[in-house]
Amino acid sequence: MLGWIYDVTQLDSVYSKKLYNLVRPQYTSVVCSGHSGSTLLSLCLNMQSDIAVFGEFETLPKRIRRMRGETDGLCSFHKESCAVINTAEIKVLARLYGGQESWYRSILRGLMHPYYIFHYRRLRSVKIIVDSSKSVRWASQVWRRYRWIFDQRFIILHRDPRGVVASFIRRGETANEQIRHRAQCWSEEQRQIRALITRLPRLRYHQVFYEKLASNPELEVRRICRFMDVEFSRELLEFEEGEHHIIGGNAGTRARIGKRAGKRINSNRSDIGYYLEQSNPIFLDERWKQDLTLGQKRLIESTCRSEMHRLGYLVET
Repeated sequence: MLGWIYDVTQLDSVYSKKLYNLVRPQYTSVVCSGHSGSTLLSLCLNMQSDIAVFGEFETLPKRIRRMRGETDGLCSFHKESCAVINTAEIKVLARLYGGQESWYRSILRGLMHPYYIFHYRRLRSVKIIVDSSKSVRWASQVWRRYRWIFDQRFIILHRDPRGVVASFIRRGETANEQIRHRAQCWSEEQRQIRALITRLPRLRYHQVFYEKLASNPELEVRRICRFMDVEFSRELLEFEEGEHHIIGGNAGTRARIGKRAGKRINSNRSDIGYYLEQSNPIFLDERWKQDLTLGQKRLIESTCRSEMHRLGYLVET
């Protein structure tokens, strides 16, 4: 069966050289609620020459099933013209992560995921792969299954729930039931994150707040680089100058990069203009302070109060 997916001799070579010699590649997971600034963080890290941000591994099965054909692009920045996640690479991903959901496909993905990490690390000629799936469930699964194979680390990213929920409101989720649901999801994700880090050795995770990352990016990215054992340089903050091959990410940030490269990125997001009009690529988005009504703030804060207090966010109502 493995020969159907890859040449067995190649598979043996990868595992014997990388695993049995105890050279464990670093695999760093970004863990957070959605709309918490993971795209900003990923783009900064992707500018480091020892790092390749793959993107959202967890969403691959769904993305592959949505594809219209093998020539349809997976890269969120270059689509079908991507030089890295090209047609040949998409075929590899489809064999490993595609197909209808079943116990067989689930086992196959679990067995082959480490191999693909080694493969992609060689393809990009880097030391570290970053998985920006965000999901606590996925990060916990990766830790449970592969901690003996990879040098696993976790970047835990927090953001004020009012900013998170306001992003969903801008996408049309304006009913109180929808707002309460998003606030409950944020609270539950924070509890899951707390449960995850209680199982991790302290040196395996680093916590970052979006508000600090966007307000003082040099300091925060320096700290993250220290945690990941890579060198910091100012180029990491100039991600619009770089070439990115990442699956997933914020549409507004992608639009900025696409416009700079002379490309048009299709999106049904109504707030793309907000990103394009910013003078700097890194900026603090606190539109929730003006956008949320008093009633919406009260609803979010009453739902998230305990977790907000724990993380140090001020409850205003």
